[in-house]
Amino acid sequence: MERFSIFDVVGETIPFGYSRWYTGYWWDPVCRDGRTYRILYEEVNESEVDIVQIYLPMDDKWVDEYRYPRAGKTNADSCLKMAQFTVGNDGRFEDEVIMLRLFEPLSSLSVDTEYLARAGWTPDGNFVHCQMLNRVQTNLTLYLIPRECFVAEARYQPSSQTRTDAQYEPVPLPPVHVLLEETSDIWVNVGYRHLYRFSASLAHHGQTQQTVMSCESEVTQITTGDWEVSSKEIWVDETRGLVYFLGLKDTPLETHLYVVSYQTPGPVYRLTELRYTHNVTLDKACSMFVTVFSAVNSAPQSALYRIEISPESVQTQRLAIIMSSTDFPDYSYPEMFNYKSKSGHTMYGMYYRPHNYQQGVRYPTVLFVYGGPHVQLVTNSFKGLKHVRLHTLAAEGFAVVIIDGRGSCSRGIKFESHIKNRLGTTEIEDQVEVLQWLASHVDFIDEDRIAIHGWSYGGYLSLMGLAQRPDIFKVSIAGAPVVDWHLYDTGYTERYMDLPTNNLYGYHRGNVLTYVDSLPEDENRLLIVHGLMDENVHFLHTSKLVNALVKACKPHTLQLYPNERHGIRSHEASEHYRVLVLNFLKHNL
Repeated sequence: MERFSIFDVVGETIPFGYSRWYTGYWWDPVCRDGRTYRILYEEVNESEVDIVQIYLPMDDKWVDEYRYPRAGKTNADSCLKMAQFTVGNDGRFEDEVIMLRLFEPLSSLSVDTEYLARAGWTPDGNFVHCQMLNRVQTNLTLYLIPRECFVAEARYQPSSQTRTDAQYEPVPLPPVHVLLEETSDIWVNVGYRHLYRFSASLAHHGQTQQTVMSCESEVTQITTGDWEVSSKEIWVDETRGLVYFLGLKDTPLETHLYVVSYQTPGPVYRLTELRYTHNVTLDKACSMFVTVFSAVNSAPQSALYRIEISPESVQTQRLAIIMSSTDFPDYSYPEMFNYKSKSGHTMYGMYYRPHNYQQGVRYPTVLFVYGGPHVQLVTNSFKGLKHVRLHTLAAEGFAVVIIDGRGSCSRGIKFESHIKNRLGTTEIEDQVEVLQWLASHVDFIDEDRIAIHGWSYGGYLSLMGLAQRPDIFKVSIAGAPVVDWHLYDTGYTERYMDLPTNNLYGYHRGNVLTYVDSLPEDENRLLIVHGLMDENVHFLHTSKLVNALVKACKPHTLQLYPNERHGIRSHEASEHYRVLVLNFLKHNL
């Protein structure tokens, strides 16, 4: 009988989409006979995926073509393969590399399988594990695959039928086990993200040729409450039976390091100092950690701590200050606020006062918005570098406001799923409500001179803001905006909007083109900015929008950056964009 826990199977597992897992190969942790190695890898077939064209003004061929699966269209197909090779004492390959692949395709594991989200090995190298998502990402299944299920390429079967020809005799293969399955009516993740320990036992019954394997499992919840475990890594101390993780237990505005027993779940201990947001790395023994921490009014600093564990308590001892906080006398820190909205949720925001602030004077105000999934703008962390353009706006006499409304992350599934199947139709409501509340509690916001400005999803909401609430927003600056969700990729769009065929009304209501007639007739109220080489939100979005604006005789200003992609990277274009935004606001707000 073989026993293992979820920590054995998935190691430092983290939720779908985190950059740590942007890899397609995994080394077998066990070297066979000291000479034989295996590499598990993902092979992706994009031959059935639609081709899109990207303009390349600085390339001789002018146009770049690549595969891009738009909402409702065909996705790439993934399979798991394995490369096996033997290395001699002289470091040379002794034989040719043997290519292995799963005896049947991943799609045979479930009729609804679409995405390979994770893969890897168990510590003993006897099993491969993989996590599979369905297309609309409401079902996540963890499979355990015996290594013997990987066979030579010549024996691969694209169906459940075993080959019976004379060259290849049928060989019984051990079963693939479903270890864990998670479902949701919204999308996976369910509720608040928490830690669970999953233990499974594989039992062998019968003789060698008739061996039957059974799987028994047990799930124990380790953490609970109305707060989230962070999507960043976890660390497991198997000697003491402890798991360390980053989370938001004390406040959704600060990330801290916590520890809890996974053998006998009990109290969760915080190891980092409150009033700061921490980015932590532990050593392999889980005995020390380094934290880089900051607050909205405190620049980053770093320190080394020792973790001291006793049966009665968990404590930390500071060993060294690696980097002390730097004082920036000319830097004006943003101020944070919160508001209990009509929805019943506490909304968090922050604002920059204009640097020339005088009590009682009302200033033109910029609402900087993102408003979409996976992003949290308002945290108790230093904003000096990330929001340098916002600091520039404040230095030029503008008030700047940032609000995390429903749909943003780190607040649990109820808060995040408010936008399910209706992107673009609800977010502005939260932004306006909180903005108006703030304007009634501070003395510097001029409600007749408010701009909405954002990039990517924020550009999308900047368009929606001007179309849906032209009475609130005098001008809009929309950078690299999504316009039509039919044109965006499957993995993102269908997670939040379902397939177009299942949500016709949602795709229609979430399409900026639906609101073109509602955009203002006045000049100089809309600025659209886009890079022609944008590989994420393709320029086709803005092209369709401009065509619609022209047909409707709607005034607008368009700024193109021929050599820029989704983010403005070059110094010259970045400086031009900064001046462009400032001039547009100064002349029109």
